[in-house]
This record gives sequence, C-alpha cells and structure tokens, in this order.
Amino acid sequence: MPEKCPRCGGPAWVSVQEPEGALLREVPGVSRPCPCHHIQGRAYTDEEKRAVLDRLYAAWCRVPALRLGQLLINANGEIFYREDEVLARQVESFAKEHGK
Repeated sequence: MPEKCPRCGGPAWVSVQEPEGALLREVPGVSRPCPCHHIQGRAYTDEEKRAVLDRLYAAWCRVPALRLGQLLINANGEIFYREDEVLARQVESFAKEHGK
C-alpha cells in the first residue's frame, strides 16, 4: 500500500473523523483512502469530467426528444448523491434501451 497519494502527494490513508458537536475528532484505528481521488466513480480532473460530459452528450443524442433533465432523472431517479461514473453508465444504458 503506497504511503503517499499519487495525485496530491499527501498521505495515502487518512484518519476517519467523526462529528461531535462543532468539532471533529479522530476515530481511533480507522482510516480511509485519501479523499482527493479515491472515491470510486468520481471525476476529479478536467479530463475525467470532460469524459463524463462527452458520454452524457452521446447518450443524449440517442434520445433527442428528451430534455437533459428528463434524461438524467428518467435514467437515474434521484441524482444528487450519484457518483459520476454511475450516472454516466445509467444514462448510457437508458439511452441504449429507449433511443434510436
């Protein structure tokens, strides 16, 4: 397991902190990957974001009768907490099934 994060140079694993009132405290013995990029399916870099947008655009072109909001909601339902990769994959699947 690497000691440094390859993207930000910080520690690869950081202590989990838990809210307690207005202060955060460490949870002893519990750690998680560096938050800068280890959340699976999240687009962080400009290139990753562009790739997700390109996939959404290509899917949208398959169902031109839908507005973008309709496509996103019809394919995913609630999208607020959806990770980028999952959102793109579900939109592509919906467009493939319902599009031309």
